[in-house]
Amino acid sequence: MARISKQEREQNQRTYDEYIFNLFVAEGWECVTLDRISKGLGIRKSTLQGYYPDKDAFLNVLQGRVFPHIVGQLDFTSRSAFIDAWSHLLATNNVFQQAVKMLLITIVKNGGEPRPRIQAPIQRLVSELGKNIGHDEASSAIKECFGAALMLLAFPNSTD
Repeated sequence: MARISKQEREQNQRTYDEYIFNLFVAEGWECVTLDRISKGLGIRKSTLQGYYPDKDAFLNVLQGRVFPHIVGQLDFTSRSAFIDAWSHLLATNNVFQQAVKMLLITIVKNGGEPRPRIQAPIQRLVSELGKNIGHDEASSAIKECFGAALMLLAFPNSTD
């Protein structure tokens, strides 16, 4: 088998990253698997593993693309404004829904052990909101929002 050039590898990486992001947005975190991606791209799973050795590698692809999309739509001016914006996005924005779901699923699957890649976006939300309402109040608001998100995932058809 012929080796590919550095430029070809970089182009493949960009193509694969774009596919992963689009799959995440369209079908959710549960569908972002080596099997699903390799079939969708028409490549061998072993080829894909050369770029992404495990599911954690997919977090790297999404980390820099999802958070900026979300942050620009949240209102950090007050606790109530933040919670209202969070609730609205959770109900209406698929990328936001999938991002929150990904965070919650990854936290649960990891057994609650600290993971910097998962903690970082949450800490950034607390930090950004904390600039206006203080760290403790921001932390409390984020906990409330994630609790509401968990309830929505557990009871998607509930009106409460």
